[in-house]
Amino acid sequence: MVRTNPDLKAHVEKQVQSVLADPKSAVREAWIKSSLVENLFVESTFEQFGQNFKFACDEGKWNGGEEKAPTPLRYFLMGVGFCQQVWYAKCAALMDSQLASCEVKVGSVLDTAGELGIAGHDPALEKLNMETRIESDADSDRILEINNMVNHRCPVFTAVRKGIPIYEKLYHNDTLIYEGLAR
Repeated sequence: MVRTNPDLKAHVEKQVQSVLADPKSAVREAWIKSSLVENLFVESTFEQFGQNFKFACDEGKWNGGEEKAPTPLRYFLMGVGFCQQVWYAKCAALMDSQLASCEVKVGSVLDTAGELGIAGHDPALEKLNMETRIESDADSDRILEINNMVNHRCPVFTAVRKGIPIYEKLYHNDTLIYEGLAR
């Protein structure tokens, strides 16, 4: 079983009540600072939860970088995956379901000619591919309900879906239960 806070459902429900009582409390800002250090190597820093965090990115050698850190695209994909995972835990708790395991793979499709400024090529991601594998004693209909809730509550996922299609595969106990555009 995935270890989650036994009070997670109560915590989320309390947050909902708090926001209903004071809608302005729901609006949050998130900031980071990034600095170009050398060549294409970039460091990003921010403070959160009373702690300082630092991340770095670079590009591949084929793209002029030195491969000292993951590319910005990998951080973007991780952000989508991380947000989905958080919401799978929350939504499973809200639906009184336990997850034995939950894995999310996120990949992108892009035409790199666009970022090079080659005419007729768009630098934007063409689509995201997601593959989610859930092990749970819950039935497949419940897992589909959880997935739908996740896809409508995860702010990163919903922001991305507004701009590009997300093609999704959802497995429950190693059986494919949904394949298609994210709903």
